[in-house]
Amino acid sequence: MLLALRPVLPPLFTDDPAVLAQADVVWWFLALMQPLAGAAFALDGVLMGAGDVAWLRTVTVGSALVGFLPLSLLSGWLDWGLAGVWSGLTLFIVLRLAAVSWRVRGSAWLGETVSA
Repeated sequence: MLLALRPVLPPLFTDDPAVLAQADVVWWFLALMQPLAGAAFALDGVLMGAGDVAWLRTVTVGSALVGFLPLSLLSGWLDWGLAGVWSGLTLFIVLRLAAVSWRVRGSAWLGETVSA
């Protein structure tokens, strides 16, 4: 839906050509990241409901330190601009999705409710 509405939505918020040009750059990241983020956030909810928030905290901080932060900082140094920042955000979501997917495949997140 976001890809289909790309020509329509950004101009509703601005008519500045520079802003619209940047929106064109990041729109692909935004649209293609949504299914990954949706899955990660849904699994976050499952793990939060199970009380596994300490593990989620650690994975979120780790994903930010390994994915988002390095690419965001490199984007300025390598002149990647906004695409570099969004690459970092996308890597952050991918790392978190991989981690929460791995976590729910096992039983550690179930805590003491699992009987051996």
